[in-house]
Amino acid sequence: MIKKNFVWILFAFALVLFIVKFYPFNTKGKNDQPFYKTVQIEGGWGYDIYKKDSVYIHQMTIPALEGLRSFKTESDAKKVASLVLEKMKYNQFPVISLKDLDSLKIH
Repeated sequence: MIKKNFVWILFAFALVLFIVKFYPFNTKGKNDQPFYKTVQIEGGWGYDIYKKDSVYIHQMTIPALEGLRSFKTESDAKKVASLVLEKMKYNQFPVISLKDLDSLKIH
């Protein structure tokens, strides 16, 4: 009788461990991950970074450059937005430097 109860307790414990390990308690949807959208503005392009369906960064000018110049192409805006997301992914402060722009060939 004791062995039978021990087997059931062991089985229940194993089942609980399996559920805790593999059941998706943390059901993050796509919108929980930061993402970007490019925005066409007068004279060029910008981008918005979204975090949990809210605008986290609204960038309508090229960061790190003097003046208020927008991106010339959507592709340039996408490159910088992707770099910002990459920095956020690795818990880095999402700041773009002149060196970053140079490496992306954005002038």
